[in-house]
Amino acid sequence: MKKKRVVSGSTKNIIFICILLLGITIGIAIFLNISLKKRIKEMVYNSMNNVSETAAAFINGDTFKTIGKYTSSYSDEYKEIKDVLDKFKENNDFVYIYTVKQDDNGKYIFVIDQDNEKTASYGEPIVYTDAMAQALRDGVTTIDREKTTDTWGSYYSAFSPIRDSEGKVVGAVGVDFDSIWYEDQISEHSTYFIILFVLAMAAGVGISLLLMSQVVKKFRTLNRGLSSLSKDIDSLTDEINAKSPGETVKKEDKYRYSGETDIEEINLKMISMEKELKKYIEYVHNQAFTDTMTGASSKIAYYEYLKELQKKIDSNKANFMVIVFDLNGLKKINDNFGHECGDDFITNSASVIVKLFGKENTFRIGGDEFIVILEDKDYTVEEINEMVLREVDEFNMHMPKEDVPVSFSFGASSYRAGVNDTFKKVFKRADEIMYQYKGAFYKKFGDRRKN
Repeated sequence: MKKKRVVSGSTKNIIFICILLLGITIGIAIFLNISLKKRIKEMVYNSMNNVSETAAAFINGDTFKTIGKYTSSYSDEYKEIKDVLDKFKENNDFVYIYTVKQDDNGKYIFVIDQDNEKTASYGEPIVYTDAMAQALRDGVTTIDREKTTDTWGSYYSAFSPIRDSEGKVVGAVGVDFDSIWYEDQISEHSTYFIILFVLAMAAGVGISLLLMSQVVKKFRTLNRGLSSLSKDIDSLTDEINAKSPGETVKKEDKYRYSGETDIEEINLKMISMEKELKKYIEYVHNQAFTDTMTGASSKIAYYEYLKELQKKIDSNKANFMVIVFDLNGLKKINDNFGHECGDDFITNSASVIVKLFGKENTFRIGGDEFIVILEDKDYTVEEINEMVLREVDEFNMHMPKEDVPVSFSFGASSYRAGVNDTFKKVFKRADEIMYQYKGAFYKKFGDRRKN
């Protein structure tokens, strides 16, 4: 009679520990795979949002409205918008960018397409997506999280509204990320994890037959494999940096993380990548909310500010003043001295306004138009006039003689609570005062600096 082989307690413990370690390893691999996929996905979505929002901010809505079926591609209006799209395409070579709108018949059509190889003509129908419809209907930036396929290929899309000077949505900028590029990123790491799983399972079978020292050795080997994953994450970060406009985290900062174990080091490097992406997103956000020429807040920032201000008006918590500025004689300066001199005139004037009221309160809403919104300040109109005129005199006194002196017309008006006042009414009162000021200026100085 054959003796039954008895498995010793120590062997059982080794097998149990091996199985436990194998389970933990697979669990960690699955977690890292899911986490990395999620991070890549959110990175792509955030990039799409930022590119479409920033591009829409650079397009003049009033100019966009003039583009029609018979608009020549050689016209100034067409080239102005096409140039914006071209610049964003140059800085993001893995995207497609174009403009769309809804025509009078309710159809969604192309307006200007950046693609120089398979250019869509004006009025050509575009494949409907929920994100596109929502951007045109509600005036918000939205993303199609599901892949769309048409004659141009397969892609993921984001849409941001284009607004005219009255704040109305007149179209949208569409940004398509090539789905092949996106899926390649996912596939590359998924393949790595599949190989890792196979190796881990094969190692588990062998480890169960070895002593504890062999178990430890195999686990260390696995840790070295996981360490190579951190290098793969760094490679992905380098690719993001190469395709991202603007400043990103310096390379030496990115590799400063080290942990006591390979797994800890991987986790720290993933945190490093996340921090880098956040800085990039913050950079793009700041670019969109700052007027690059003057340093004042941008038109996008102005519309966002008005949303919050309206909430305060609706809840009877509003207390603000609006000051409207319009530069005197900009066209004359451009005609007589050139646009470079005109640009200096704009930036000098903006610096005076920003110094007085702060970047966060000063918005450039047009070429030579600025709006200041002051909340919870107890200035009188007379005090505002005195502050502005004093600062202008001080600035002009110390500026180079060859520069054109700063000069602008302005008007201020305060919100009147309890009398059904609105922001538009406050703005209109301030605007009327500004034009009275401008009329008095030109009456005094004639047409020497007249627009």
